[in-house]
Amino acid sequence: MKVRRVAGWVALAATISGAAYDPHAYAAEPKRALALLAGCALSAVALLQKRSRRETHRPRSIALSAAALFLVVSCVSLAWGRAPGALDLATWIGGAGFAMFAARARRISAVLMARLAGLWLGAAVSLVALVSAAAGARGFLLHAGQGNPNWLGLLLAATLPLALDTCILHVRRGHVRTRRFALSVAVTAPQAVALYLAHSRVAWVAAFVSVLFLVAAAVRGRRRALATAAAVAVIAVLSLPGGIAGAVERDSMANDVPASQSLHGRVWIWRSSAIAAKDAMPFGVGLGGFGHAFHDAQGRELSRMTPSAAARTYENATTAHQEYLQIAAESGLLAVVAFACALGFGVIANARRGFHGGAGALLACAITSLGDSPFRQPAVVIICALALGACRAVRHARPRSVPPQRALRAALVVGLLVASGWALLGSVRSWLSTRMYITSFSLAPDARLRMLDRSARLSPGSGEPLFEKGLLLQAAGDPSAALRALSAAEARIADPGILAAKGEAFLAVGDGVGCERAYRSLLTWNPGSLRARVGLAEALRREGRLDDAEAEATIAKKLSPGAAQVRELIDTIREARSDE
Repeated sequence: MKVRRVAGWVALAATISGAAYDPHAYAAEPKRALALLAGCALSAVALLQKRSRRETHRPRSIALSAAALFLVVSCVSLAWGRAPGALDLATWIGGAGFAMFAARARRISAVLMARLAGLWLGAAVSLVALVSAAAGARGFLLHAGQGNPNWLGLLLAATLPLALDTCILHVRRGHVRTRRFALSVAVTAPQAVALYLAHSRVAWVAAFVSVLFLVAAAVRGRRRALATAAAVAVIAVLSLPGGIAGAVERDSMANDVPASQSLHGRVWIWRSSAIAAKDAMPFGVGLGGFGHAFHDAQGRELSRMTPSAAARTYENATTAHQEYLQIAAESGLLAVVAFACALGFGVIANARRGFHGGAGALLACAITSLGDSPFRQPAVVIICALALGACRAVRHARPRSVPPQRALRAALVVGLLVASGWALLGSVRSWLSTRMYITSFSLAPDARLRMLDRSARLSPGSGEPLFEKGLLLQAAGDPSAALRALSAAEARIADPGILAAKGEAFLAVGDGVGCERAYRSLLTWNPGSLRARVGLAEALRREGRLDDAEAEATIAKKLSPGAAQVRELIDTIREARSDE
């Protein structure tokens, strides 16, 4: 009873943390803060838990050691990274609290934590998605509090194997525990439907492979028929052409990007990300520095194309859409090897110990990491952390003398507590800052400026409030103050719009050199930027460099032949030339 109670409380904390949603903030903000709060509490419980002089022997876990190494290397890389990277680190620290608590529990408790968390969290978000669909929500609105339908799919791909494993668990010695089995199936089926509605192709593939893996691992003895039937049912729902899922699919995803086009864009992002990772080897550009490194690498590739081709090819990617490449680019070779080992050895360890649901969840996340960024989502991190923690949990108590490393373990737990407290403070500030930032859009200009200023001060690592503040100051006729805000935003986030706004602000204050520098920096990222070509041509015209100005304006005309602004600029340059 105590095991079930403890596992239930941990699963409830995971469910609340993973499903929390604040409509006035980014979807990850409340989840990150609550996950850190729960992880900090679990770390404290593990530290204060009384131990006898004879402690339970625990097997060594390569997966957990690799995960710890990844966390340490990522933390160190933040020293030369950028401020937004602290939010990703906070997400992983929160997951570490869940993993550590599960690792110090008995295996039956740790496995139950993961199963219940997958079952309850998956059911909660699936219910929200299905209710939203029934109420008429379509397309992007079917995110179920995860911020994006694709991110919902990433979470469900991880929870579905755990939920299905719970269904299979309720068959013992050829007998079905009818009530528990029916309840588990009733909770699992909506997850499959919601996964279909999420329309995340990489999540579909991951769920399909992990379910097949789960069936292959569980088809022994008298469970074969049930496991096979369950797999067929899940796969049938995933491929359902009609019914509820099919109707919503046709209605909400009619304008979805074709698979070939989506894959082509992803391949380009992966290619540029791989170049950025190669250039940053062996230590990476630092946690949070991916955006700038990606744009630099992409810009070099685009510079080999014509401006028109560059404009068609350019991608303003905020992530690599591939976890391994982004980790390699940010934190280096050691971090990505440790990350891959944590997932790979986690799958192997759970499979060997009979926890097929945990192995399937980690396998699904390893696959979705090939086509998206699941480990930037707090809910996915919590599920994976519990599955990793089960790798080291013991099955039976085998007493032995307390090892001399006990002091070291206590020091690690204390260190995790300190890191959790630091990350929790930063996450709460970021959450409140985001709320202010989003709320500011509904205010009058003066009140909005004050709100943005408060938002920027509350979370110094956030670049969006500074960017919006700069745009607002520029519109209000204060380009000098706008430049200060835009420069601060440029150091935090990689957004071509910041460089374009800086160019316009420099132009307003009459700084031709600064204006040219800003627009040429933008062109190194995107040679096909019409805004940069037009702005640079105007700056060169005002400096009297008419030949260079006309060359830039001609390129702008090729990018947008029908633009009236470009035609007027060319006429103005030619008139200035005729007056010489």
